[in-house]
Amino acid sequence: MKMSVCHVRLAALAAAAALSPAAVTAQELPRIFDKGGTHARIESCVSHDAIEFSIGQNSALLDAGDRLQVTVAMQQRYPALQADGFAPSHLLLWRRPGADWLFVALLANPDKPSEVCFTATFSAGVFELTPVLLKKYFVSAATRS
Repeated sequence: MKMSVCHVRLAALAAAAALSPAAVTAQELPRIFDKGGTHARIESCVSHDAIEFSIGQNSALLDAGDRLQVTVAMQQRYPALQADGFAPSHLLLWRRPGADWLFVALLANPDKPSEVCFTATFSAGVFELTPVLLKKYFVSAATRS
């Protein structure tokens, strides 16, 4: 059976997801981003920018399966990502106040190994699976988007 590049990449991402930490829920955000509190600040991996938000309010980390699906969708929509080896360790679904939903790609911070940093943000509205994820992670988010 001949496999396409996309299927090979999907298999590689699935293997990587299986090796990654267990699914992370919105309730675990303080453990990952700050040590207890209601706000989180995630620095950029490539600049001096940062994202600040309230934990659990319009923000959730995707579980490993959803992260895999969104990563594959991103690579299909933006082929340069696949060429660059784009594989975030976590994806945050976040609604910036007064704006649309975003996917925020996270990696272990190379300067602070116990923290994460963000590498990119993507408009969640361009992906077909976003409404399903909004329903899964947020009770009434689909009606607010």
